[in-house]
Amino acid sequence: MFYQSSFFPRIAVLALAIPVAGFSATIEVTAPGVSVCTASPCAADTLNNNATSSGSFNFSGATKITLSDGDSYSVTGTFFNSQTSANGIGWSYVPVVTYVGAGASAAADTISVQMLENFFNPIPVGGTWDSPPDYTEDFPFALPASGVSATGQACFTAEAVTDCLAKLSASSSGMYTSGAPLNNLNGPNLLLDATATFTFAKNTATGTSASSPISSAPEPAQTIPAGIGLASLFLLQARKLRSKKAN
Repeated sequence: MFYQSSFFPRIAVLALAIPVAGFSATIEVTAPGVSVCTASPCAADTLNNNATSSGSFNFSGATKITLSDGDSYSVTGTFFNSQTSANGIGWSYVPVVTYVGAGASAAADTISVQMLENFFNPIPVGGTWDSPPDYTEDFPFALPASGVSATGQACFTAEAVTDCLAKLSASSSGMYTSGAPLNNLNGPNLLLDATATFTFAKNTATGTSASSPISSAPEPAQTIPAGIGLASLFLLQARKLRSKKAN
């Protein structure tokens, strides 16, 4: 299988084999009365084979998210996506959502943080991104003891066909995992749409953040970059684009 649960060590290895850098994933934040994006128009960047895209996003301070009920949040984070001939595709992103209102929140608030990335590989006619092996999503959510819940889901689109992994729901910190075969994902483009949604209860205190450092796998070699507060870290198996075998 191409999946590796120890994602960060794999990045270190791939760095030696990737000669071309990509541009940037697109991050969109939506909430009642709010829709902001890191790109205009708000569409996925294309990541070619043997390339990476990485960076950060920051909606805080003057660019904080203010909902229709007057509640305000900062949304920050990082991402890293890659595609290589040897290892297929891999992605991760780390959204952190913090309530920054002057007083307790006026109402329950739901905020979605979406990452879009289009993986392109000019394969021969008949190529496919289908399983096997199964696609796998790992969501190690880190949430406050109470008052915040979360969901996460990854979907993939190729040639107007969309297939999604299960939507995972969390009311407490922990690892949430789903795996399944995905089918009919053919052609050179594979669009990733990964969405994390956080719901904060009414009367949330200022400074409440769905974040705390947690590791997504037990391997001793895996590390989390210093200084990053994790609301959730999203990992996907590496996957190669392959050609369909003739029947």
